[in-house]
Amino acid sequence: VGYHWYAMDYMPCEVIWLDPEPDRESSDYEKYMEKLQEIESEVDLFEGFQQPPNEDEYCRRCAERFDHVEYVDGEVYVH
Repeated sequence: VGYHWYAMDYMPCEVIWLDPEPDRESSDYEKYMEKLQEIESEVDLFEGFQQPPNEDEYCRRCAERFDHVEYVDGEVYVH
């Protein structure tokens, strides 16, 4: 069991795990690994963050990632 934060356009941060990883010999381990890979593949812009970054870090990451970053009335729009 775990949870993670979402930011702009449902971009997730890293998962915060509440339960330990199942034992490798457990019947649940394969299902766990499949779900883990699915979840981890969604984490991109906020890799390494377990909560949304502050505004400066968020803007820096957006500027590095997207071709066009626009600030309108305190909101960030990316293209």
